[in-house]
Amino acid sequence: MDRLNLKTIFEALDGEKYCVIKPSEIFPLYDKGSDIDIFCYSLKNISRIIINKLSNHTYDQFSVKVCESPNHIYIDYMEGDDIDIRFDLYGDMPVYANLQLRRGLFGSIIERSSNVEYEGCALRVPSKVDDLLLRYIEYNEWFSERPDKIKHIDYINNMVKDSQELRAEMLDRLHHYIALPEVEYSNRKTSRLMRVLSNVRYAVGKIMAVYKRDGLKILIKKLVRRYR
Repeated sequence: MDRLNLKTIFEALDGEKYCVIKPSEIFPLYDKGSDIDIFCYSLKNISRIIINKLSNHTYDQFSVKVCESPNHIYIDYMEGDDIDIRFDLYGDMPVYANLQLRRGLFGSIIERSSNVEYEGCALRVPSKVDDLLLRYIEYNEWFSERPDKIKHIDYINNMVKDSQELRAEMLDRLHHYIALPEVEYSNRKTSRLMRVLSNVRYAVGKIMAVYKRDGLKILIKKLVRRYR
């Protein structure tokens, strides 16, 4: 059977407010089991368009599975029990444990996005600066668990090494959208308590981020593996 034609799906999204985060280098082709991250204002409208298009390909062993939460919908195009491709839709920035981001970044990324054509398939992607910003955020969030995320820093360094202007703009946006940390009191005992509370907040934030993204079963598996 021919693979799913992503071009027809993104043609149907023409005119919608969305952007695809880090599209695959082989787009509109894709590897089985891969996912497409999409930021959008209207989760219901974008998901409806995608589901309608996927419904035209649900025959034999192929089906569509949808899971919803307030600011996140993922749509799985299934081949039997296996995910052929996942559309990961976000109505707001994902939850991060290691970074606190200012409000407004999500909308800014969508508004600054632009149309790009991949092998005859047009889609909206973040600006060059926002692409670097998102790669840095992902590196910072996941490097302790996924050392392979160093690839994002390598990519950023490669992109900015010959452009001081691009580097400066990326750092300006990074500094603007990362919230300032809370100020600790100078009293030694209070300061120690604040550090403990900060560590607790970090641990709880990390656990909640994994829970919201991956669900309870995956969270339990990760906790058992970590503290075995």
